[in-house]
Amino acid sequence: MAEPKTDFAVRLLAGINGDLQILEPHFDNIRVESQDFRLAWGLVEVSHGLRTLSSLEIMWPNREIEKVLTNPEVAALVEHIGERPDLQIQGQQKLVSRTLDAALKVIGSRLEVTDVGIHHARDVADLAIKIDTALTKSGKTVSAKRSRSFDIFNKIATVTSPEHPDGVNLIITHPESVLPLFRAMRCVELEDFEAVWNVLNGSLFTGSLTLEGW
Repeated sequence: MAEPKTDFAVRLLAGINGDLQILEPHFDNIRVESQDFRLAWGLVEVSHGLRTLSSLEIMWPNREIEKVLTNPEVAALVEHIGERPDLQIQGQQKLVSRTLDAALKVIGSRLEVTDVGIHHARDVADLAIKIDTALTKSGKTVSAKRSRSFDIFNKIATVTSPEHPDGVNLIITHPESVLPLFRAMRCVELEDFEAVWNVLNGSLFTGSLTLEGW
């Protein structure tokens, strides 16, 4: 006897079978790991001029940023994350952009001098064109992504974040299998864990979530 379509649809769209409370003993470890990782990432961005130290202090008000690197685990994370080519390229682009902006300001100030001769003005204009060409070739610096998101389709959750810009897939079938997803989403606040769980509780077939902040 064929299975009724309604029963098949219910099973297909069913959410995860379990209660979030059974995973709560793991939250403290995941919370520390995620915060240390995101904080180390921020320190790397500061070193590359991609963000300010003050913005990091505002984001993590309960951490003494100046003492963070005394933690050998965080220091190791900073070194590891700092080797990422994407962050190095973003830092180089930012440096080129700042350098060229400074050069253009100097050129502009020279042109404001009333006794600038025609030949000097022409040389300055040529230099400005070269700088503009170099700026175009360097590529526009892309703003750093400050969010984490995942889409789930048929029990496969695809996480996209600064850590995983190309996406990483995780299979979700039972409560314990959600722990890697909590880590990939770099959950810190209780609301983060609950938001991820609520999506999975609604359905393992389809769903999505974005958590702001990184």
